[in-house]
Amino acid sequence: MKDKRLRNLRELCEMYLCSSFITEEIISAFKEHLAQKDIRRILSEKTGRELNSIYRDERAGNVFNAITLIRYWKAALEMKEELMNGAMSSFTKNSDSSDISILEIEEIIRKYGETIESISELDGEIEFDEAVENHFNVIYRVVEYYDKNPLPGNRMVKKQLLIELNDRPDIRERKNKMRIERMKQYG
Repeated sequence: MKDKRLRNLRELCEMYLCSSFITEEIISAFKEHLAQKDIRRILSEKTGRELNSIYRDERAGNVFNAITLIRYWKAALEMKEELMNGAMSSFTKNSDSSDISILEIEEIIRKYGETIESISELDGEIEFDEAVENHFNVIYRVVEYYDKNPLPGNRMVKKQLLIELNDRPDIRERKNKMRIERMKQYG
């Protein structure tokens, strides 16, 4: 019988993929040029999504479909073009809009490929601990991401899963190793 936590693990990875995409590939691309509230407002206007939906997609762990992904990506490309053409003004006078990097679809697939593959393979897993071991690098990134970007309170099942993952010795060991490396680097 399949471990019920596997579905929640897959969903958590999907939530991470969507949230990190909008945060890292869209919001972060413009944060040197526009205030975050303006980025969200413009995304809302260009995608036709309500402002609260933009915020939920970014922070609340919503999983959005391919159409929404394309709407965000198209909006980002339009925003970049408008900044470069001067149709939209940057709040930073000395900023160079040519440094805004919007990934091509091949680059998105390459960057998030391991996560996409793990999400697909999690459906075929039967045992939770084995699934975490088989997809450890992705699971660790998910845990690390949600340590920095906590889920809202209404995501109790996913939050409980994150607590369980954080309590695993292999996750704790990796966190300690990474902490020691950072201390050496900045030390």
